[in-house]
Amino acid sequence: MGRGRYIYQIADKEPIRSCVANTYLANVRNKGNLDVLKNTLVSKLIIKHKTVIGVELIRECGTKIKAYARKEVVLSAGAFNTPQILLLSGIGPKPELEKLGIPVVLDSPKVGKNLQDHVHVPVAVVGGPSQATTLENAVSMLDWKTFPLPMVGSLFNVNKDPKKQSPEIQTITLNFGAASPFFYYLCHITFNFNHTVCKSFFNDTLAKEVYYTLTILNNPLSRGEVTLRSTDIKDPPVINAGFFRNKADLITLSKGVKKVYELLTECYEKVGGSFSRPPLPQCDDLEFGCDDYWLCYTRIMSSTTYHPAGTCAMGPDGVTDSDLKVRGIKNLRVVDASVIPKLPTANIEPTVIMIAEYAADKIKKEYACEDETAADC
Repeated sequence: MGRGRYIYQIADKEPIRSCVANTYLANVRNKGNLDVLKNTLVSKLIIKHKTVIGVELIRECGTKIKAYARKEVVLSAGAFNTPQILLLSGIGPKPELEKLGIPVVLDSPKVGKNLQDHVHVPVAVVGGPSQATTLENAVSMLDWKTFPLPMVGSLFNVNKDPKKQSPEIQTITLNFGAASPFFYYLCHITFNFNHTVCKSFFNDTLAKEVYYTLTILNNPLSRGEVTLRSTDIKDPPVINAGFFRNKADLITLSKGVKKVYELLTECYEKVGGSFSRPPLPQCDDLEFGCDDYWLCYTRIMSSTTYHPAGTCAMGPDGVTDSDLKVRGIKNLRVVDASVIPKLPTANIEPTVIMIAEYAADKIKKEYACEDETAADC
């Protein structure tokens, strides 16, 4: 098994974490050709003769309005809501649309399919006495933008396959001080582990630092899907993540979790550290540390890393083509993570930003907008 580690890179401007809002959007918000409607839902596309001419909107007060496009509509609602809007507009698998009584505009079988995500499993190791007091840790919660959160990452393989060109496992290790409220928040709220598990982790850290490692499966083979719950845009779609549908994913990730446990405990036991073992009744009959135990631990302790993608994938027979246009429909382009056909071996934000840059170049070229000061650009 090859090993390697790296310092986790975060886009940073001054002491504040950067995002597309304070980088891209901040530079154009006063340009004069951008209007942002807050608290507004796109209920469906307006389509005539398989040509998108606008969108129907629902304002916060319930008022319905229509917005018409002079050239085209760009749909950027993400891997969950982009397929939802397409399905509500009659673009998707014919049987699913007919089941809900939605008129079929285009039978596009792969809309909402091919859902992928980076599933992760946490491994927590308690280290030495905390350098920060409980009060200092609590105060750090007040400044979400600038609080220090040391991170280190690694990439490695667990299967002996000479054809593997990219690492199967990524880890991100975060360091929290004793009784850190952010640690509990991350466990229970961000990653949605139950209170019993997170309380167990938290109690182990009342006087000591904790090293919380997200063990991430980089190249999942499993696929899920997004389908409609109803014909109401306000009803969230049904999201079936499909984690571990392919058993190879469970086996590979459990091997990664076991290796992370071995590496961390080997390191921190030398300074009095120990593995923080959460109560998992489903695994009690298994010998701790054996392969079956880690399979059980991985299955129960898995969660999303919030990298959903692929539900309107590009490709020769995909929902979208290489110009990000929806096949079979005119004047409609999708620009978000849903067009990614296969997850990158990394966090997806840079990929999504590159997709947006690519789309912007395509649109400018198509409408002769090389001069960004032109009225239509």
